[in-house]
Amino acid sequence: MQQTTCPGVADVLLVMTGAFQRVDPDAIDASLDELARPLFEVPATVRPERLAARLAEFTLDEHAVAGLWFDEVVRWRHGHPMLVAAVGAEIGRRAGLDAGVFSTPSDWYAGVVDGDHLWLIDFGEPSGAPQELRRHCGHELAFAALSGLAARFTGTDAERLRRRAARLRDRLALASPCADPGPDLLAALWPAPPGSSFE
Repeated sequence: MQQTTCPGVADVLLVMTGAFQRVDPDAIDASLDELARPLFEVPATVRPERLAARLAEFTLDEHAVAGLWFDEVVRWRHGHPMLVAAVGAEIGRRAGLDAGVFSTPSDWYAGVVDGDHLWLIDFGEPSGAPQELRRHCGHELAFAALSGLAARFTGTDAERLRRRAARLRDRLALASPCADPGPDLLAALWPAPPGSSFE
């Protein structure tokens, strides 16, 4: 069986968002270019530090549905740590860095690989030195985002949206060219919103 390449994290997450609401890819593309612009103003060796400074402009929200929509995180600079890390990976990629999204069982990071060195950009208070660190492809991030969305939808349309998220997640798991994300991807990463009973 021929191995296919996973699309970039931004592409996968934007398509996932588009399955639920209207997105403007051209506007998001322009916004990402604008976010990446300051990284070109410094030497390549300083770009990871400049990327960290850009991501420091974002605020975190682990509970809101809007924090899991890629376009809204770019637009409002506010979102779930996984999505902020994904924005960081895309900004870094546009600036010529080998940037990606990394996680431990309790924290998300944007990361930049430089030869044998890995720069990790954390958000807030990490829970100690990273162990069991893993880099994620776009399919794995979409799988995790869909799981988080299914647990967060509220209101009159919640059940229909939960079913859609579950169907997309199941389809993604079957069609993904990447390894099975496994339970470690979701462990401790989705604190349940107050009053949530979604399993």
